[in-house]
Amino acid sequence: MRWHKSFIASMLLSAAVCAAIAQPFINGTGFEPPAYLGTQSGQILTNQDGWFLPAGSMDFSVYRYAGNGLSLANNPQGQLQFIAAQNQGNGLFPRAQRFFNFSQGDVWTLSFHTAAHYLGPIGFNANNLSSFSLQPLPNPASPTTKAFIGLNVWAAPNSDENAGWYAAILAYNAAGGQYDADPGTPELDLPAIGPLAINRWHRHSYSFSLSTNRFLHMSITDLDTRAVVVMRPTDIYLGGGAASTLPNPDQFRFFVGGGTGTSPGNIMAWDNAVFVQGPAILPGDDHLRTVAGSTADIPGIGTVEFRGIPDLVTFGNADTLVRRLDAAYLAGAGTEDVVPIEFVQLHLQSVNPVPFNGTLYDVFVKLDPDQRSLGTATIHQNAANDNGAAPEGTIHVEFHLNTDVLFRAVDNPNNQFSMNIDNQRFHSEVPSDWSYDPHPPFPGSSKFGLVGPVEEKHFEMEWYHKVRQAQLTGAGDANGNGCVDDTDLAIVLEAFGKSCPLGYRCIGDVNQNGIVDDVDLAIVLETFGQGC
Repeated sequence: MRWHKSFIASMLLSAAVCAAIAQPFINGTGFEPPAYLGTQSGQILTNQDGWFLPAGSMDFSVYRYAGNGLSLANNPQGQLQFIAAQNQGNGLFPRAQRFFNFSQGDVWTLSFHTAAHYLGPIGFNANNLSSFSLQPLPNPASPTTKAFIGLNVWAAPNSDENAGWYAAILAYNAAGGQYDADPGTPELDLPAIGPLAINRWHRHSYSFSLSTNRFLHMSITDLDTRAVVVMRPTDIYLGGGAASTLPNPDQFRFFVGGGTGTSPGNIMAWDNAVFVQGPAILPGDDHLRTVAGSTADIPGIGTVEFRGIPDLVTFGNADTLVRRLDAAYLAGAGTEDVVPIEFVQLHLQSVNPVPFNGTLYDVFVKLDPDQRSLGTATIHQNAANDNGAAPEGTIHVEFHLNTDVLFRAVDNPNNQFSMNIDNQRFHSEVPSDWSYDPHPPFPGSSKFGLVGPVEEKHFEMEWYHKVRQAQLTGAGDANGNGCVDDTDLAIVLEAFGKSCPLGYRCIGDVNQNGIVDDVDLAIVLETFGQGC
């Protein structure tokens, strides 16, 4: 079927770069073999792939996810291995350090997966938990390079590790002074995101500019729920402040803390580290609204015109919410990124009642809560950012939409039936223009959006659905409500003669052979009354 949608906010998304065209400069590792050797109990990281151990430190190790000795949960996006360290309380802090030439670029986005855990005495989870830092930085209070620390601290130190942890930024003001580093209340003293659950994997991302010496953003993505929190401070600087003359960093470090080094138990793990030259298009939400004239041709029902019903989770008159699940990376004209998206809100209603078997029904469409509606967007950059609303490139989206459709009788709201219409293929017919600076600026646009204040987008959808057998208590239960009755009979009669592709089921196709025919009618009649 054909929908007409209008995007009223930015569309920016995440991260598998197409190999066929120019790519941004990306340096990264998943700590996988053969470059890295890991075991269940941990293999020392030092001297693997250029990692070294700072003086007076304890080693990090490479672990296998399966049966790892730190009791860390599996990473939903992990492969075989990760790196981690546990403070042993022996007076030595675990550190892992590596050289990296940050001077080969200006704006950098650093991203990695993190998981915090604690396996020490109850009530002794001492700060600091852990950190990532640009190096060298021998004394954060008197930096010698344009550096900062991504500081991770317990929400309830020396009390309750299950209260979670905060991801904070330990950096500098415009004059070069260090911000308050009190780890006890990071949400009050430092820019921070949290609390975050322990033993749960998150994507942690930073971006900064070496030419302006500004810290640009920090984002945290829960890799289980895909929830995203983005922070964009306006007055945070790297070492030296706004007018810094310090040299660029040429190293970075992972660190696990714990009081003075004698408090055992703090654990921090990292995986999938990616360093990208250039700014990231940040994760976030896009708000859409259904425009007048949006129709769907539903087999067995006919053409239905829909309007959107705005919801509290969206802003303005939006009825649809699309979530950008991660950051995207573009490095100028000729580069592109393919990024994942998810529909998390959809609420439509038929403009006019729909006749069905002699009764008028209002038709409502929402997302199927049992199946995620996932897809991708391909973002292509054609021109350099002009810092204006002129388009810099095009965007093309594809996804599969899973919906619940409710039919409610106009004269009797208790007379209703519903059905799942899943696996609808949804794609843009033509690419749409986008700009880093959309006009007008929509709330939360993240400096990326479709061009034009209200622009219609045209999509083609195939309205078929797969049947989930667990929902069918009777073989003739066409609407999946557990009862084979006259509503199911009416559905089959209304859709009689319709067909759909192999592997999918049209409305009324109770035997799933791709066509609604006399066999389906016979099945409904033979099982009539089951489950009622």
